[in-house]
Amino acid sequence: MSFLSKYTPSQAALATGITLFLMLVISIIGLVEFFELMVFGDEATTLQNIDANMSVFNLGIISYAIVLILDLIVAATLYILFKPADEKLASYVMITRLLYTVVLAVAVISIAMLNTTLWDYAGLVGWVFFILHLFFWGLVVLRADYVNNFFGYFLILGSLSYLILEFGGFFLPDNLLELLTNIALIPAYLAEISTAIYVAIKYRSMPE
Repeated sequence: MSFLSKYTPSQAALATGITLFLMLVISIIGLVEFFELMVFGDEATTLQNIDANMSVFNLGIISYAIVLILDLIVAATLYILFKPADEKLASYVMITRLLYTVVLAVAVISIAMLNTTLWDYAGLVGWVFFILHLFFWGLVVLRADYVNNFFGYFLILGSLSYLILEFGGFFLPDNLLELLTNIALIPAYLAEISTAIYVAIKYRSMPE
């Protein structure tokens, strides 16, 4: 990974914030309605929704393609940013983000080919890697004396929140799942972007 060594943590901090903000904007524009078309485990309804909303579907595929490229950038910038704190943990952050991106690419290609079953299950596998990614990111933030520890705990809470949101239905009773889902929404959706914005704002205080 010598090609990454020419970039500094301060540059990586700024790039992380900008890239994740772009991903958020693209997701809001192109993926919110796209996800509404997808009904997990119901191929007939999903295909019917796609057929009736082809423009939304096409915009979603294009948006996903852009997000995948940005995900690769984030994997690299996070490694550069946190390598000074703990190179091993930083590599885990990068690897899990890359694995998540690869699986997500498989899911996007599958739904573009109208294979809803592979889309469903590749999506679940992708969430496993993303949850691990947030967890390792939180741990390495706690090791970095140049990032507020609050964001480390927030990222770990975010990873646990996504675990509940994506997999809680498999092991939690319905009444508890509903309660925890309402609680989990905030850390799940805000942990990543708030940390990215923080490091971007504080980029000048990152190690050189």
